[in-house]
Amino acid sequence: MTKYSLILLVALCSLWACKKADDGTRTKVGFYSMDSTAVESSLSLFVDNEFKGKLPIRRTEPTCGDSTLLFIVLDGKKHELDVKNDNGDFKNSEYIEITATKCGAGSGKNHKHVDGMNGSSLRKMTDADCATMGFTR
Repeated sequence: MTKYSLILLVALCSLWACKKADDGTRTKVGFYSMDSTAVESSLSLFVDNEFKGKLPIRRTEPTCGDSTLLFIVLDGKKHELDVKNDNGDFKNSEYIEITATKCGAGSGKNHKHVDGMNGSSLRKMTDADCATMGFTR
């Protein structure tokens, strides 16, 4: 019995060591929708399956000083981002990960369900702990 307990303990420790940890990074991210034709946003942002708010529409790329953006402070973990319309249809699915050493985004888990938007633009400001991320048509 002791032999099997030791094997189980080693296996659990190995799995725990593989789990990505938060590196302590906190980044203020301003989210928006880039759409030159829309007059009112009907797009909602979900971060890790939690509703965060309606995406403001921008016609030009904003800066972190733009108070109309939907700002959320994210930690250094990988976060799933889903953009849905008022009917709950997926319009975009991305992930975002900003740590002390890297800044990245790409196709999210629900990307195969997306109909409508073409991509996103992530921009990390080098002089501040801030980034902007726009979802484009």
